[in-house]
Amino acid sequence: MRRRAFLYGGDDRGIRVTDSVAAYALVDQRSSGLVEQFHDDGLFCHPGPSAAPYLSRGRPLRFDQTYISIRKRSALEIMDLGLHVIRDYWLPLLVLLFVGAVPFALFNHWVIGWMSHEENADPFLGMYVLNMALLVANQSQVGTMLITHYVGQALFVGRPSIWRTIQSVVSASPGLFWLHGVLRMVLIVLLYGMGILREVPPRMDILIGPMVFLFLLVAVGLLVRAFRPFASEILLLEKTPLRANGNKQISYSRRSRSLHAPASSELFGRFLLQSGFACLLLLTIYLSLVSVDSIFSIHSGEGAPQVRFYWPLSLWVVAGMMAVVRFLSYIDIRIRQEGWAVELRMRAEAVRLMQATK
Repeated sequence: MRRRAFLYGGDDRGIRVTDSVAAYALVDQRSSGLVEQFHDDGLFCHPGPSAAPYLSRGRPLRFDQTYISIRKRSALEIMDLGLHVIRDYWLPLLVLLFVGAVPFALFNHWVIGWMSHEENADPFLGMYVLNMALLVANQSQVGTMLITHYVGQALFVGRPSIWRTIQSVVSASPGLFWLHGVLRMVLIVLLYGMGILREVPPRMDILIGPMVFLFLLVAVGLLVRAFRPFASEILLLEKTPLRANGNKQISYSRRSRSLHAPASSELFGRFLLQSGFACLLLLTIYLSLVSVDSIFSIHSGEGAPQVRFYWPLSLWVVAGMMAVVRFLSYIDIRIRQEGWAVELRMRAEAVRLMQATK
């Protein structure tokens, strides 16, 4: 029996389709390529001439039986639901976080790790904490793209393949390079860290200027993400191309504008709320790790050794958790603005009618 894992907050509150005429119209339009098709690796796909069946692992997809209940939720309910999702999928999410975050973690340690060395700990340990937080905040959406794709597949499939998730994200890397690397300042910050922070002399008066400029670069990227948070979801899950190839295909910029613009104020408010929640979560996780370290005497003494290991670890764990929350916010925005719950019911009814007419 298929398990319904996340009917959090009550039963499904979508609209059940009873008008068969509308569903038949949906089926009829498929033959002319006017209706979107659902592929196994996307939440939202684009019009095309093919009439391929809705399949997942050889079985028809049940669009009205998702693993997360499709209904409107408040911001607090979304964060609560995120904890339920993490609890149920903690192992694959942990593996994907490790794959996505380790390259950035090694880079960050190479660039600013000198600030946490014993000989530099007294004057520069606070600088290390702040710089590491800025770098991870800038890199977090790229480092958690695998999680975004995996949770998107889990909505319908239940237990997606980790390897297929990695392959899908790698295949979309050119578009991600432009959206995150350039527009959201990730590549620029990486180059800046490699060229400036890595080579700056260990003097406080010289380090202040580069830190201020790093803060400004990261702030610009975060501001873009505050008003356009769902770049990864649009590119990875909706399979939206950067440039449209025909009249029936929409470009990324057009799709992003249609999704984000009507809810810009709400998105910014959620960004502030989720940032505050992330900060509290970060302190909780970090202090818990330090307490466990002290109990078992893993590191002798306090200070630099603990900060060097547990601060980046806490930052990336929180980044992974907030990636799940961001995906759930994406689903909620689509339900509110596009009636996605109704669309899924219509697709489910269309599949049943197609099977009945065979």
